Amino acid sequence: MADPMPPGYRRFLHSHFEPPSEIAPAVLTAVQHQRAAGAPTLFQRLTLPNWVINYAPEAGLRVRLSDGPWWTRPARQCHCYAPGTVFWEDWEPVAGQRFGGFYLIVRDEPRGALARLLSGAPARIVDDPQGRIEAALAAAFADGTPTFWEAQATLATVLGLLAAAQPHSAAPHRLDDLPVEPSLAQRVDVLLRRDLATGHSLAGLARQLGLSSSALSHRYATETGSTPMARLARLRVELVQALLVAGTSLTDAARAAGFCDQFHCSRVFQRVAGVRPSAFRGQRPPSA
Repeated sequence: MADPMPPGYRRFLHSHFEPPSEIAPAVLTAVQHQRAAGAPTLFQRLTLPNWVINYAPEAGLRVRLSDGPWWTRPARQCHCYAPGTVFWEDWEPVAGQRFGGFYLIVRDEPRGALARLLSGAPARIVDDPQGRIEAALAAAFADGTPTFWEAQATLATVLGLLAAAQPHSAAPHRLDDLPVEPSLAQRVDVLLRRDLATGHSLAGLARQLGLSSSALSHRYATETGSTPMARLARLRVELVQALLVAGTSLTDAARAAGFCDQFHCSRVFQRVAGVRPSAFRGQRPPSA
C-alpha cells in the first residue's frame, strides 16, 4: 500500500505489509523519502517495538542514541536499531537542503538473525563509502513501492552487508574493504558479448539480471545515459568492423553479428558508425 505524499516531501514511497507470523525476519514497512529544501525541520525522539534499519545517503543529520552524545551523521551511513532503542534526530542542520533516505521496519524472533547481528548491542552503525547498501535499497524502489517479496530480498541483501562490515578505527564498522561488484552496465556487457548473434531483448536481459524491464532501463540509463539495446547495436557494429578489416564479406559479417541480413546491418552500421560499411572498408589501408 502506497501512502499519499506528505507535506514538505519531494518523494515519499511507503509500503506496509502484514506478513504471516511464521516468516521471520519479515519487513513490515519499507520507505524511501526525499524532503524538499526548506521543508519544516524536525526534532524527534523515537523508539519502536520492532527492528529499524535506517539509511542516510547525505550527510548533516544530527543524531544520538539514548542519553549518549550527539553527533553529525556522515553520508552513506546505515543504522540498525534493536526494538525499544531510543534514538533522536535533529533535522535543523539540513533544513536548507534536500535530504532523504530509506528505512525498513522489521519483525524478527527474539533470537533471530537481527539479534545475532547486534549481539546484545542496542544498535549497529555501518559506514558504506562504496554505496552498496544504498544501491540495494534504491533498487527496491526503482519501479515504485516494492512488493513484500522484493522488500524481503532487499532485507536479505542488506543484512548480509551489515554482517560483512568490519570494525574500523574511523567508524564502528565499515564496508569499504569489500570487493567492488561489477556495475550493471558491465553485467549487461557480459551477457551481450556472450553471443552477439543471439536475438537479445530487453525483457530477456532483465530476466537474466533478476530485474523488471523498466528497472533495467532506468538503472542502465542512470549509469550510462544510454540503453541496453543501443549498446547491443554498437557491439554488433564493432564486430562487423573487425570482421570487415579481416577480409570477411559483409553478408557473412552481418550474419555473425546477429543481423537478419546485410541491408539491416548497413542501416544500423551507418546509424552507429556514421558511414556505410562500404565506405568504412574503403577507409582501411590495403594489407601488405
